[in-house]
Amino acid sequence: LLIAIGAVQCLYGYRAFKVVLVFVGFVLGYALAFAAIDTMIHHKYAAFFVGMVAGVVAGSFINNVYLIGVFIVSAMFGGAVALQLYAIAGQHPEPIMLFIFAVLAGVLALFFQKLMIIAATALSGAWGVVAGIAWFATAAIDPVNIASVQKIFRAGDAQGYIIVACWLALGLVGVLFQ
Repeated sequence: LLIAIGAVQCLYGYRAFKVVLVFVGFVLGYALAFAAIDTMIHHKYAAFFVGMVAGVVAGSFINNVYLIGVFIVSAMFGGAVALQLYAIAGQHPEPIMLFIFAVLAGVLALFFQKLMIIAATALSGAWGVVAGIAWFATAAIDPVNIASVQKIFRAGDAQGYIIVACWLALGLVGVLFQ
């Protein structure tokens, strides 16, 4: 699923950006509401129901305030890039640097909307494809666990650098295709 969604996002991200906005809004709304309700009353079904409602509301809201959506999605992309750079350097991410990367990407997206949306969707989609393939092929990487990505670079072999090279190459193909 990660590979398929990543491929669509990599190659058609700009064209499908409104759908991506709604999806991101839904996921953020659901996750925040679910966590809050589950923490407060410890009832999974109530948390699920409130999360679903909050997800629909947040998805609708983020779609209606396009520029805020562009900022949020680009900020998430900036934070993800910062995490990858820390993984390549073999260091633990500093929260303030993640925040700076996220805000910088969000602000740049407001000035260069089309370019940033294309770059963000192409590179994040390419990461989904490459990380998914690497997970199936080697089982050495968990696409959502930064520690597993850092472990590949600490091993000293070329595997991590090959993954990054494939990610950047496929991201470039996605940018050019869009």
